Amino acid sequence: MQTKITIFLIMILLLCQFSSKVISAREIDGKIEIIVPTPGNGPVFKNISDMKIIEDQLLLVDNFGSKIFSFDLTSDAKVFKTIGRKGLGPGDLNLPTFIEINDNKIVVIDNIAFSIFDLKGKFLGKFRLFAPVISFTCLNSYIYCLEANPSKQHLISVYDYHGKKIHEFGENSSRLKGILPIVFLPFSLKGACMMAKFLLITSISTWLVKGLENYLNTRLLEK
Repeated sequence: MQTKITIFLIMILLLCQFSSKVISAREIDGKIEIIVPTPGNGPVFKNISDMKIIEDQLLLVDNFGSKIFSFDLTSDAKVFKTIGRKGLGPGDLNLPTFIEINDNKIVVIDNIAFSIFDLKGKFLGKFRLFAPVISFTCLNSYIYCLEANPSKQHLISVYDYHGKKIHEFGENSSRLKGILPIVFLPFSLKGACMMAKFLLITSISTWLVKGLENYLNTRLLEK
């Protein structure tokens, strides 16, 4: 009996390792039954990073699942569809983090680019920025980005939905010092998450540069 239980437990561990579904087990009359949710039980989320409500529509960003869930609130959220899929092409998402709703459009940012969808989930466009974005918001068909780039002259850049820069403002007083300005301190959960990501990348880069510098100095002294 103990051997059978051990085998079942190993099966559960393997299923949990290779499945994104929530798996559980229960014992009935001395027998272990493995329970795997079916699609009829509703969606299975991997990690929710943001949410927005527009009219009767609830949007949830599944970060690890690289998609957006759209729920119809008139049906008690029993009816849903997904927007986007994991990938790098048009309409694809790669670890999306946050969304904004503006001008009847869904603007979502992932770790590579901005993607634009209409409220029905139709893909409209995509553009990439080559600097980490701490936070963003939308107004009058424009995207206002607070970018983490200490070398830039201005802190905030304004783009249209095609990725064309329209305007920038907010003088970066610490640009010549090469440090992050005080305005970069996170003023929301969104800003805190993006700031943590930027600081991690900066710390790793600094460590690598210092390590290479020490290595080269050591080799020069040996010669």
